[in-house]
Amino acid sequence: FQFQRRPCTWGVFDVAEESRVAEMRLRYSVCSTPGPIREATQTVCQKTEVSVEWAPPESDHGAPVVGYKVAIELEPEPEPKWHTLVECTKSAKPVYAVSQLVGNR
Repeated sequence: FQFQRRPCTWGVFDVAEESRVAEMRLRYSVCSTPGPIREATQTVCQKTEVSVEWAPPESDHGAPVVGYKVAIELEPEPEPKWHTLVECTKSAKPVYAVSQLVGNR
C-alpha cells in the first residue's frame, strides 16, 4: 500500500444563470491505521521494573506512527480485561518501561 495523494476538480455552476462561476479543487490523501507491531520481547525484568521492546509495523499505510498505546491484560478469564498503561507513548521509539512495580504479597 502506497501513500496516495489525489487532486480532484469540479466546476461550480449558477443554475439560474446557466453559467460556470467557479472551479473547486480538492487534494486529499488516503491513509489508514498502521499495521500491528512485530517481535515483542521483554528486555529487562527486575523486581520493580519491566521493559518491553518491539519491531515497528512493516507498513504504516500512509499514517506515520507517532506513538504507541501500551496495555496489559489483567484477567484473561472469563473475558479478557485490559488496563491501559499509556494512551500514547511520548515517541515512536518501540520500547516501553514499567517501573515502580510492587510484587504480590
